[in-house]
Amino acid sequence: MIGGTEIPAGEYSVFVELDQGDWTLILSTHEAKESGRAPGDGLWGSYNYTPDKDVVRAAMMVEDVGFSIDQFTISFFDVTETGGTLAMAWESTMATIPFTVVQ
Repeated sequence: MIGGTEIPAGEYSVFVELDQGDWTLILSTHEAKESGRAPGDGLWGSYNYTPDKDVVRAAMMVEDVGFSIDQFTISFFDVTETGGTLAMAWESTMATIPFTVVQ
C-alpha cells in the first residue's frame, strides 16, 4: 500500500512528477520497451506517458540532504515484513515515501 492505495501484485512502471520542489510518485501499468525504436506500444522513458494507466499517485516527502549524490539512486530503508520506506535521491535532494505490505 502506498499513499493509502492498495496495489495488487504485478509489474509497474515508475515515474516521478516534479513540480517546483514537490515530487509525486506514480506507479503505472504502462509497459516499458527497451528502446524508442523497439516495436510495440510500450513506453521508452516517459515519452508518450499518459496518466490514464496510473495505479497510484502519491506525494513524497522531499528534503535537502546537504551533500551531492551524483547518480540518481533508488533505495529502501527501514524494511520489515510489514513495510518500509522507498527513497529516491539525486543531486542534494532525497524524496521518501512509506509503504505497507498487505497480506
